[in-house]
Amino acid sequence: LLLLKRHGSINWVFNINKQVRIKPRPYVVRTKNKTPTFDSVAILAPGWNKPIEKAPFNGLWREARLRLQQAKSIVIIGYSLPETDLLARGLFAEVVRSRVAKKKLLAQLHVADPNTAVVQRMIELFTPTLGAFGQICKYSGIEELAKKL
Repeated sequence: LLLLKRHGSINWVFNINKQVRIKPRPYVVRTKNKTPTFDSVAILAPGWNKPIEKAPFNGLWREARLRLQQAKSIVIIGYSLPETDLLARGLFAEVVRSRVAKKKLLAQLHVADPNTAVVQRMIELFTPTLGAFGQICKYSGIEELAKKL
């Protein structure tokens, strides 16, 4: 199972050498001389202005596209695909277009979100990639998904 979290995380930072550094203890605030020191976290907000052409995001974005195009099953957890997230919409649309053109259909699509409109939006987006035998699994949240998987 490969987890690709497109909008960032608190467990890694982009360090001074322009490399991704995994934080060993992401929930711990470091101190220097008893003064809290804060790491800059790498976040891509769900809007139109993402620096995906710059490191480390360009590599992560490319990896997401390639993995989504090759996956047998896709699980989407708690992402609403807002109207303002044009780049994510473009990414998903390109993945769907590519999969359909290459007849590389998904076996399963799992969508976990308490908002039924969000679940339906994702299903509508990925339906062309499912074909006649693709399975759609809907979950009211991550807890229900965890119980089923």
